[in-house]
Amino acid sequence: MVSDVAPQGEGRFQSWRRHRRHVRKVVVGLLLVYVFVFAALNTHHTRIDFVFYSVRTRTLFALAVVAALSFVAGYLLRGRRARRH
Repeated sequence: MVSDVAPQGEGRFQSWRRHRRHVRKVVVGLLLVYVFVFAALNTHHTRIDFVFYSVRTRTLFALAVVAALSFVAGYLLRGRRARRH
């Protein structure tokens, strides 16, 4: 149970920082649970059609490849936008 009263010698700022650390740990824990549930629910296979061939792979792997390609494209194209403005 979190008390609103700061321990002896601890100011409001330190109490707030301690509270923020606990909240951050809870949020990180919830995100990890969400990632594990997401991975568990996306284990079935799917077919991906490319121009010249098709591949059968897990849905989670396909999502990870798309995310990685999106990050790479964003990294490569960020310089173009900065030069235009």
